[in-house]
Amino acid sequence: ATARCVPRALAAVAPAAPRQAFGTCSAPADEQVGGRSRTWSTGSLALGAGAAAATVWRARENMGVPQCQDSLFASMVEAHADPILKTATDYAADPSPNKVNLGIGAYRTEEGKPYILPAVRDAEVEMLKELGGKQNKEYSSIDGPAELKMLTQSLVFGADSPAFKSDRICSVQALSGTGSLRVCGEFIKAHLPQAKTIYISDPTWGNHFAIFERAGIETATYPYFDSKTLGFDFVGMMKTLKSAPAGSVILLHACAHNPTGVDPSEDQWKQIATVCKEHKLIPLMDSAYQGYATGDLDKDAYAIRLFESMGMEFFLCQSFAKN
Repeated sequence: ATARCVPRALAAVAPAAPRQAFGTCSAPADEQVGGRSRTWSTGSLALGAGAAAATVWRARENMGVPQCQDSLFASMVEAHADPILKTATDYAADPSPNKVNLGIGAYRTEEGKPYILPAVRDAEVEMLKELGGKQNKEYSSIDGPAELKMLTQSLVFGADSPAFKSDRICSVQALSGTGSLRVCGEFIKAHLPQAKTIYISDPTWGNHFAIFERAGIETATYPYFDSKTLGFDFVGMMKTLKSAPAGSVILLHACAHNPTGVDPSEDQWKQIATVCKEHKLIPLMDSAYQGYATGDLDKDAYAIRLFESMGMEFFLCQSFAKN
């Protein structure tokens, strides 16, 4: 019981306080850090002075520190870094003055910093002026602010949409595109037993498979990108959709397909929608770039509005993280 477990976040700080054994590991009984009493125990870090906080940590094997076998978290394995977000981390650590970050799709200044769009800046100023009045930081409803949902529906489906006018659209606020997709996955798993498989384009955004597999839905792919023509494999996609079992979910990129940037034409979208309707497939649209594909918010919503105009029921995940 003499091995010492070092919290990950404080691995570089080796406290000199006396150690007290806990199971197969030992830890300093107590120390003063920044005027606050810090009590150590296996698998947790409890902050004194009334702070109700806990930090889960693991042993640093690469520092020669053994694992705490009695810890609830002894079997935890660190997840692989997200390949896209890791690019940003690598970029920040690169000392080269000529570096350019192409890993995340966002406008940048000449200095490589995020570019704040004038419309976003103006909106922030308006919100600040309303702080304490219309904007009062009140708790929101569990499904999100009613005004936000109404404005989102109008933007995506159009103010003249029959579904919007007749209040046939149900909206829930989530944590951007990723959170929306996960909420859809959980809903499908819980309430649509016929939807056993979701078909995802090949290739697609890296997180799509992980999100739906974690939700307990089987995943399959449909052809999308033709490496020979560097274009859309429409024939391959249609062949797979026509053979998919009724009730299957079809994940579609509403516009600006990620990562290829290749989108179906309007005529191809009509054929895709027809197959989904005739074969009783369930569309799930991922819309992360409305306005970025063509520069026109309405034009980029073409596929979404087409499916609605055909009387189809479907899921839509709309992200405002980029637009």
